[in-house]
Amino acid sequence: VCQHPSFAQCASTSPTALTVTASGFIASTSFPLVPTISSVNVSTNAVLVHGTHFGTNSSFISVDIVGCGSCSNIQVTTADTDISCTPPDLAACTATSPTTLAVLVRGLNAHASLPLIPTISHVNASTNTVLVHGAHFGTNSSVISINIAGCGACTSVQITTADTDITCTPPDLAACTATSPVLCVDTTA
Repeated sequence: VCQHPSFAQCASTSPTALTVTASGFIASTSFPLVPTISSVNVSTNAVLVHGTHFGTNSSFISVDIVGCGSCSNIQVTTADTDISCTPPDLAACTATSPTTLAVLVRGLNAHASLPLIPTISHVNASTNTVLVHGAHFGTNSSVISINIAGCGACTSVQITTADTDITCTPPDLAACTATSPVLCVDTTA
């Protein structure tokens, strides 16, 4: 057993040499550095991963969102530290938030937890109630805010079906300044 340096501090993007000397004999081998993930940004259009030891060749990298599928168009945007890719259809994910992002580089895994992006499939609105149907809203209504752009914020936000349905009381829709109001759901309020 020996002490090892912090692999995250290594500057090499390729496999590193390991040398063992015992009784005057030397044995050497090489091994790839284990990738690490320090941050992930996910939108419906792109996944951006920052970390270490991703290398420079995107053909050795796969990116998966567990419960959703594999990313496509994987690119190393900054040698060894940044990856971008196109996510699978997040609205079709079977996992509820949060889920796991898995990056596989040269056979070595790195994982990061991430919340799924909420998606809206349809909205029913009346003067008394707004019903939002979609995916990945979670189960805690205290962290959800709903705003109708040009009209104001909803009140009394409630999750009526875990992860998929939210109701709220709209602001005075007659006072809206927008001709085509846009509904925004924030699950990080």
